[in-house]
Amino acid sequence: MPSRPKRMLLTGPQHWTAGPVDDAVGFRLRWRGLRRSAGDHGMLLRTASVHGCGLQDPLWAVALSSRFDVRAVAVLGRGGLIVDPGATWFLELPGRWEPPRPGWRLRVERWPEP
Repeated sequence: MPSRPKRMLLTGPQHWTAGPVDDAVGFRLRWRGLRRSAGDHGMLLRTASVHGCGLQDPLWAVALSSRFDVRAVAVLGRGGLIVDPGATWFLELPGRWEPPRPGWRLRVERWPEP
């Protein structure tokens, strides 16, 4: 897979979009996720599980395959844990955003520069 941009826009069927979405590169960003900053962007993590330790507000946790097929969508709350051994990625989205639906394939695009 080609390298992903650090900030991206995800698109899917039925005109669904999510962005900006930041690429969680490195252990620290993956561990932190959207714990304290789930207001204005999403985060893409290369992992098969996400946790809600320190989470202030519930968020959407979207399990994705290596091809960005949506495997499952769940609400992650404070102290929660979501594991999908078949997932390659998890997409964390603020709770007020519309999540994608299971079965959709998402596309990754570079976030438009101002």
